[in-house]
Order: sequence, then structure tokens, then C-alpha cells
Amino acid sequence: MRDLNKKGKKGFTLIELIVVITILAILSTIAFVNFNSFSGKARNSKRTEDLSSVFRSIWVKMADGEKPKTYVTSNAAYALPSANVSIAWFSWTTDADYVWWIINYSSLWIKAADFKDPKTIDYGMAASNKWNIYELAATLEDESWNKALVIWNYIPRSGTTYQITGTTAASTWSDNTRLKVSFGDAGDLWRFKVGDLLSNGNPGTSSWTVLKIGNSWTGGYVVINLDDTTVWWSGSTAIQLKSWAEVKGLVKSIDTTNSPVEKDSITALPYSIN
Repeated sequence: MRDLNKKGKKGFTLIELIVVITILAILSTIAFVNFNSFSGKARNSKRTEDLSSVFRSIWVKMADGEKPKTYVTSNAAYALPSANVSIAWFSWTTDADYVWWIINYSSLWIKAADFKDPKTIDYGMAASNKWNIYELAATLEDESWNKALVIWNYIPRSGTTYQITGTTAASTWSDNTRLKVSFGDAGDLWRFKVGDLLSNGNPGTSSWTVLKIGNSWTGGYVVINLDDTTVWWSGSTAIQLKSWAEVKGLVKSIDTTNSPVEKDSITALPYSIN
């Protein structure tokens, strides 16, 4: 009886063992890939929430009269070159209000360790007290390519888009240093800001600073100062941002072209997470 039971037992063949091991290996690989993907999404969620929280904190403090540069720790090595940057013709080398590098956590009264990239890297930040603009940047993980996350209150303007044809050149001051330029659509007022440098449609030939922006029952107007008393003005002359186009971002990317970080870019990233 004992002998018969022994003869009835069978083991796995070598082929069956190989098949089982192969299946287990495949399942393990799938589980590992899914886990990594889930972990990457979780880290991206933290990055997005971190930047959103810091952005809101700065926004609240600015509502109380604070300036955005207060919340940036500066490092000249991470500055965009002045040749690559302009905001209505102002370059960073001549604008002492521009700061760049990382978040100044102490000025926001937040714990630095709680608001860093999950891979313990500082997020990028830059700001200018000119028009109170600031930008926060992080690098997001992606299965194919990493890409840039940008949260900002800065919208770059292009010279040709931000252009108005003056319909009336009037109210020249007696000292010939200021001119009121009227145009028909008051809805165009958003195109310019006080402090902008403008030109007469041919960048570099004239330089006018916007002193005042307003509207009347006939439309909108800007008051500009004249760079000299011999400037010629036609009632139909177009005025626009002197620099033609503003820089596309405030934070310097890690690529070798000294370009700014741009939202969703896979090349212009604030830092590497590989």
C-alpha cells in the first residue's frame, strides 16, 4: 500500500518550472512599472500643490503691500543674461528690483523642508518689483519626457500684438515734454502699463515712457513723455512696446542656451530630477 502511494506522486517538469518563473517575472515587471508610475504621479501632485500654496501665500502678502522680490533668495549664477531678457525694453542688469533663484522660505514663514521637490531639490523662483510680477517653476516627471511646471502672474506681451494706432495727438504740454495720445477703443487700455517704454512702430528710433493711462467718453488715451522736443508725431502713428516682445519667462532654465523656463517645455527645465 505504501509503495503504491509513492508511485502515484508526481513533481513539476523543468519546462513547467520555467513557464511559472517566466510568468512571475512578467507580473513582477508590470507591478514595478505601475508602482513607479503611481509614485511619479504622487510626486507631481506634491510639486503642483507646493507651488500653488507658495503662489497663494505670496499673493496674499502682496495684497497687504509687500513686494514679490522679498520672497526670492537671489543667486547671480542663475540669472538670465540681460541680452536674453526684456520687459518693455528694461533689462535685468539695469533693474535692481529683479531677483532670481529659489524661494525665500523664511520670509514666507514656512518650513523649507516641507516645500521642496520630493527629490529634495529647491523649486525655481524669480520676481520683479516692476509691475509686481513673479514666477515659480518645477520639473514634472513623465513616462517619456520630463516637462516644466510654471505658475505665475506674469503674461509676456509681444510688440506687434500690443500696438495701438493713435487717432489724435493732442494736449501737448507747454514744455513739449508730454503728449496725450488718444485712440478710439478704451478696451485697448489693458495693452500698456505705467512705466512701459514705447516706440513709434520702429523699435529703437524713439523712446517714450507711459506716465498715465486713462479713458474718456471718446475712448482711451495714454500720456507719454517725449525723449526730446524735436520728435515728430502723426495722428495715425502706431505706438507699441519698444522691445517688440517681452521675455517668455522669468526663471532661467538649465539648458545651455540661457533661455527661460517655459510651461510644458521638455527642454527648458528649471532643474534636473533624473
